[in-house]
Amino acid sequence: FNQGSKFMDQTGIPGIDGYGYQWQAVGVFSITGPSQVGGTGNIPFVKATNNKQASWHFNWIHDRHSVKFGYDLYRRAMNTVQMGSPSGNFTFNGQFTQNPASPSGTGAGMADALLGLDASAGLSVWQETGTRRWEHGLYLQDDYRITNKLTLNAGLRYEITTPWSEIHNRLANFVPALNNVFLVNTPQIPQNNQYNANYADFEPRVGLSYQVTPKTVIRAGVGVFYDFTSESVNSLGNNNAPIAGNLAITNTTGGLPNAPGNIPLSQGFLPYQPIGQFSPL
Repeated sequence: FNQGSKFMDQTGIPGIDGYGYQWQAVGVFSITGPSQVGGTGNIPFVKATNNKQASWHFNWIHDRHSVKFGYDLYRRAMNTVQMGSPSGNFTFNGQFTQNPASPSGTGAGMADALLGLDASAGLSVWQETGTRRWEHGLYLQDDYRITNKLTLNAGLRYEITTPWSEIHNRLANFVPALNNVFLVNTPQIPQNNQYNANYADFEPRVGLSYQVTPKTVIRAGVGVFYDFTSESVNSLGNNNAPIAGNLAITNTTGGLPNAPGNIPLSQGFLPYQPIGQFSPL
C-alpha cells in the first residue's frame, strides 16, 4: 500500500489519517488464530541528518619541539520521526463472539474482526522533530625530542558537547519535584534542553617512543578519552506529552458488543486530539 493513500479512512476506520502522517498506510491487525496481517510497528524510521564541520590545525616547530594545536567544531542536525503505531494497531481475540453462558473455548478472533469488534487498539501520534547540538574540541600537543632516539609526547584535549535541543522546543521531561512533565524553555525547565552540559572533559595524554635500531621503534602511551552517551532518537524527550501521545482503547466490558464504554472499530480514534496538547497524566 502506498504512503499517503489515506488507506485507513478507506477501510472505514476513522481518526487516524487526519493527523497527517500516513507513514505506513495500513495498520497492524493481530487476530487470534490467523497470522498477523497489515503492517508492522516502528516502520518506517525517517531520519535526515545534516552535519557541518570546521577545523583549524596548526604546527609550530622550534628546536627540539614540534607543537600541534587546533580546534574542531561540529554542528549536528538530526531530523527524525519513528512512531510505534503510526497507522494504528488492533487486536481481535474472539471475546465478542464467544458463548456468554459458557465462554471457555468459544469465540473466534476472525469473527470479531469481520464484525469490526476489536478487543483493544492503539495509535501513536508523534511529531517530526529537528534536534541540534554543538561539539567543540580543543587540543595542544608537544612532541619533544629528548635525544636523537627518545621522544616524549605530552598533550591535552578539551571537549564540550552540548545536550540536544529542538528547533521548536518540542522536548519534554519529567520533573520529580513537581511530579509532572513539562516542555523545555518554560518556567519549570528554563533551558532549551533536558540536562546540563559536562564542562569537565579534560583529556590528558602522554607517550614515549624509543628507537632501538634503525628498523625498530618501541612506543608506549596512555591517555584519557570521553565518548557520547547512547541516546536513541526516541529517548530525547521528543515523544513525551504534551507534544506527543499514544492513544489506547480497551474494550472489555463484559464481552458485550453494545455495552456502555465500548468503542467499535467503525468509530476508530475519533474525536481527533489537538496536536501538542496531550495530557502527561
